Amino acid sequence: MKLSIRFCALQWFISIGLLPLLLVVDGFTPIITPSTSSIHTAVTPLITSSSDRRRSVFLLANTNSDEASTLPERTAIATTITEEQQEQEKLSEFQELQIGWDQIVSLEAFDGTHIDRLWTPEDVIGIAIHIPLVSLAFITATTGQMAPSLFAICAISTLLTSLAHFKMCFDEPRDWKAPRMAEPKSVYEFSAIYLLPFAWLQWRITPLYPSALEQGPFEVLACIALSAITIYGFAYAIYGKYLLAKVNAPHSTYEGPLQPSTPAYQTQAQLYLTGNVVINSLACLFLPFAWTLAIRGTDWWNRVQELHPNQAAFLGISILVATIGDTSGNLLLRLQQLQITTSVRALVVMGILSNVIFLLVPELLFNGIYSSGISEVGFYWE
Repeated sequence: MKLSIRFCALQWFISIGLLPLLLVVDGFTPIITPSTSSIHTAVTPLITSSSDRRRSVFLLANTNSDEASTLPERTAIATTITEEQQEQEKLSEFQELQIGWDQIVSLEAFDGTHIDRLWTPEDVIGIAIHIPLVSLAFITATTGQMAPSLFAICAISTLLTSLAHFKMCFDEPRDWKAPRMAEPKSVYEFSAIYLLPFAWLQWRITPLYPSALEQGPFEVLACIALSAITIYGFAYAIYGKYLLAKVNAPHSTYEGPLQPSTPAYQTQAQLYLTGNVVINSLACLFLPFAWTLAIRGTDWWNRVQELHPNQAAFLGISILVATIGDTSGNLLLRLQQLQITTSVRALVVMGILSNVIFLLVPELLFNGIYSSGISEVGFYWE
């Protein structure tokens, strides 16, 4: 069975675009506390007559409290929050999306009073990066040819975005209710590292790549970095799902730094982790190409392009789609954190629309016009 990088791009759309829908259907309602700028789960209304339960919920919402630092206390809280909560009426998926769309059209989903929070260097870069990436994706899809200078510009833009995400990571406090890659600080950290080898790959497929870099260990190191970050991305996410369940078990013996959380928050964190498992396992489909290019060199890559005239565009657009998938997801997370987008329903609709328009449409355009000028997997042996 053939596994093409286009398959990776299409699955990217499915995993990023549809997983957040489950978050809304499950009734997750995130709120943002201005003091920490981190995402917390609404814990009200909880119907109970027990003052201990109210105290437990208070401790959950204030995870830095010393009162919740001991293992017996955390175990008691974890036991309390796993008890049944009040059932809330749930809308159908279509109704959720329709409400979100209506909020976008009416602008109710946005809070203009917070727009000034985006005027930081890192946020401006995070927004501006989409202009060259998306533009080049559509140019490549419609022309079937790779524009080397534009890909070099996108590589530089991706590097700048990596630096911006490093800045966001350093500014963001750690949310100890979730394992790594399931809370904002580590999401930004992972993205910052992830974008570095992808910037190299955008540059490497162009004729502008310096031949001197092919001679030394740089390419091997770049491939090692790409392999490490993508494999870590899904391997740790699998471990994180286990860790999250262990911390919140009714009689947990966990003694690490993570704190128990509400069931709704656990659902959110599990979805983040599931998304990372899917996305990063698909990102590993780029590894054979990166290693083959590094080992066999530019002569092989030039021969492939002679045999398959649209092959460079095919690989190029797939790499762009992978990069856009990461940057757009982080931008939506940022809009929610800064309270510019105030509706989770609207955020999900924006996520689905952005994935359809920016990820799926370029791939479908290219496939419909230039599929005869590419090789799916056979080019590795040419």
